[in-house]
Amino acid sequence: MYQRWNDENHVEWSKQIHEKYRNFCQICYCVNREMHAHHMNSYIDHPDERYDINNGILICKEHHEMYHNIYGKGSNTKKQFEEFVLIIRIIEQIVELKKDLTDTAQSIIITERKTGTECTEITSQNITLLLHQN
Repeated sequence: MYQRWNDENHVEWSKQIHEKYRNFCQICYCVNREMHAHHMNSYIDHPDERYDINNGILICKEHHEMYHNIYGKGSNTKKQFEEFVLIIRIIEQIVELKKDLTDTAQSIIITERKTGTECTEITSQNITLLLHQN
């Protein structure tokens, strides 16, 4: 079986990707994790782009594994990678929105406790009204 780390060109390509992106994951921007040089257009299906640094991106091991768990290995494309990054960004926004809504709901409860008013039922409608007031 062919091993890429035995290919001098691939090893050099990987080093160049690490240098280009200064060892930062281009998805989560972490630096203290194991990093992988990833081919956006697959190594197998795009032999003309195998050693093109413009076909590479640096991502952490966790995101690399997540990507291949979703899209499989081989026949991957830059479009799939861009879609993956978009999905990650949407998930990040949902998590942040959930955090903001939770903080808002906690703020309502604390305010009502301090003022001695009856707790208002926390519904998406109430939260929407509060968010539009600010």
